[in-house]
Amino acid sequence: MMTPIGTGLVWGLLYDPNYGAVNQIFHLGHLAWLGEVRYAAAAAIIATIWTNTPFVMILLLAALQSLSREPFEAAMIDGASARQIFRYIIVPLLMPTILVALLIRTIFEFRGFDIIWMLTQGGPAGRTETLSMTDFLMSFRFFAVGQGAALSWIMLIITAGISVGYLYYLTRSLRTQEA
Repeated sequence: MMTPIGTGLVWGLLYDPNYGAVNQIFHLGHLAWLGEVRYAAAAAIIATIWTNTPFVMILLLAALQSLSREPFEAAMIDGASARQIFRYIIVPLLMPTILVALLIRTIFEFRGFDIIWMLTQGGPAGRTETLSMTDFLMSFRFFAVGQGAALSWIMLIITAGISVGYLYYLTRSLRTQEA
């Protein structure tokens, strides 16, 4: 896996309007992905998803490999199709891992800064600016340290609230699996 700064640099090159591979592959001419308001957010989201997907996939693969074989064998004996096995056995058994992955990704995306900063520095017209970027700019560029600290606390409270919600749902999911 690449570091976020390296990822931002590489995706910046891929999105380059003159020599970027994205425009070359899709025959888009000289489209400025990171310079146009309507495309910049999508370009940043694609780069971020590309960076973070391996972590989630490794978590899900580890959970999938740790599942017991008995429910699958019982479902096959009962004549369940592959779709039914996926929907009624695999997804419920993986739900705790999915929720943990969602929790981790939510926390990480709330502090999302590095890739987007390398790609657009919050532009064009603030379209890709995140809360972490606003906090950074407020604290270190405009020297409003008190307001930056207050924004950090607000982000912490929001993240904690989301985390408590995820953890409540996770414990509820685990209780239903045990029953």
